[in-house]
Amino acid sequence: MIKSEFKHLDALRGIMAMYVSFVHFGVLYIINKHAEMKFDTLNYFGAIQLGQVFMTVFFVLSGFLITYILLVDKERDKTVHFKKFYLRRAFRILPLYYIAVFGIFFLYRHACLKPDVTIVPLCNDLHERTLYYIFMLPNWAHAVDKTLPHISNYWSIGAEEQFYILWPIILYFSKNYLKVFFSIYVVYCLALIVVYVFRLSFMENLLFVQSARFLDYTRFGAFAFGGIIAYYALHHADTVYKTTIELITRKSTQYFCLIFPFILTIIPNEYVAFLKHIIVIPCSAVIIYNLAMNENVIFKIDNRYLNYLGKITYSLYILNQIIIDFTIKICFAAKIHEKLIIFIFSMTALLICSVISYHLIEKPFMKLRRRFG
Repeated sequence: MIKSEFKHLDALRGIMAMYVSFVHFGVLYIINKHAEMKFDTLNYFGAIQLGQVFMTVFFVLSGFLITYILLVDKERDKTVHFKKFYLRRAFRILPLYYIAVFGIFFLYRHACLKPDVTIVPLCNDLHERTLYYIFMLPNWAHAVDKTLPHISNYWSIGAEEQFYILWPIILYFSKNYLKVFFSIYVVYCLALIVVYVFRLSFMENLLFVQSARFLDYTRFGAFAFGGIIAYYALHHADTVYKTTIELITRKSTQYFCLIFPFILTIIPNEYVAFLKHIIVIPCSAVIIYNLAMNENVIFKIDNRYLNYLGKITYSLYILNQIIIDFTIKICFAAKIHEKLIIFIFSMTALLICSVISYHLIEKPFMKLRRRFG
């Protein structure tokens, strides 16, 4: 049976977006205070690493949803509707993205007319940095340290867009989907292991450092594994996959996949950093499959408030560094230094701005995209 919507997934997306916003607040608060970024204050109980885990879950979730949509179309119509898919993705992602990118560009272009000493390096290559964002390569910008302030988190949007471009083409030419998806995941993991081993062996070698970053900021292994569970979700009634689905939906499997990634986050060791990605990807896939398909999932988050938070996730993510940093600066200028008060102001401002952005920018373009099917 083909599903038109999946319970719990909007809520999951909303929870993760808010947590990532909390982590960004912690980073920006310390930067604005000009404090030293220490592990015990910023990464208490693996806070940043847990944020990285949630980003991996985001990518697996995207791989699941996009692959499911494309597979439904291909198995029903025997083709991939490229024009329809690309236009719908463009209307969904690009308007708010480019509003933010050009807003930040013009803000810093104006600031560079009389630059403060702290932004002189940025002013020297502002146009080069912006080009990475214009051509949807902010993840590459991250890999080579050419990000723009306030929107450095857009690396994940770049990874998503590159996935959107390539994935329909891969599906169009694929026949054995599971084999293709699993092969991509395995190749990604092997490449990640090789590059990280060389990086740790030659810490000062820029080639290995940047290669590790490029792989890290594509996350194609996560997208591919999302594709695997999308295929199982679409064919969950097929007896040939009965054993695999029974294994995935066991409560013991669910508990392991929920708890084990959290245990990994408290290991502050670069030597296992790449393994965290490799292990978290299949664990995330198991949790997502059960939330989407299993009535006996070990936890349920189908809540209307969390679901709404999931709907405005894109605005939350696009705006969070911009709004949080702006709010922190206003509070400091007003002589407000209590961290909890600043946190409440920042999160409130972020939620209000995200709601406004969703209804005034995102929704009109989503209505427009429906004209394309």
